Amino acid sequence: MRTLSPVHGYVRAAADGAIEARRVRRCRAGYGWRDQVDLPIGEGLELWQTMLFPLVPGLGPWDCTEFRLVLHAALLAAMPAGSALSIRQVDASGLSPPLLLPLALSSAF
Repeated sequence: MRTLSPVHGYVRAAADGAIEARRVRRCRAGYGWRDQVDLPIGEGLELWQTMLFPLVPGLGPWDCTEFRLVLHAALLAAMPAGSALSIRQVDASGLSPPLLLPLALSSAF
């Protein structure tokens, strides 16, 4: 009964040097879109824990209540090359398996 991991993650670069990491939540309550309306996730709360991988002391974790996380340029400068974000959905039963998003960027939004 472990909560489902987020899927379809991506990272976009902003003109000011920040990045935006997004993902798609998954629903345990049902699949598909009924009448084009997003289904509730079927969990007690809607919360995601995002951590830097590999871990860097003082950077993260970040708790998010929405499908995105913005990391500003100053924070990105403190991250080692080859870093990734590990995103897990939080539930009363524990953490979901992680979605790993490499922080390699190529396009601006």
